[in-house]
Amino acid sequence: EGSQRYTEVHVPVLAIYAAHGMPAAVAADSAAAAAWLAERVPASRVIRSAAPNVRVVILPNATHDVFRSNEPDVLREMHVFIAGLPVR
Repeated sequence: EGSQRYTEVHVPVLAIYAAHGMPAAVAADSAAAAAWLAERVPASRVIRSAAPNVRVVILPNATHDVFRSNEPDVLREMHVFIAGLPVR
């Protein structure tokens, strides 16, 4: 058919999600925040299951263009992620 489904990711992944409207009490609990996000953004659930080396960051009250609304947070998380990558 000329197509292939990729169901596993074998490299480290940084997934940053904007959780606009997430209640503060939910944001304070990482498990509750992940459940809240999985219910609203199915892709967050997929990436967690497909990529064993995923770092999921949930930014409460960020907008869709999270790199603009929460630039310091995004840069911080990128630096943490990069610093944790294995050295070859």
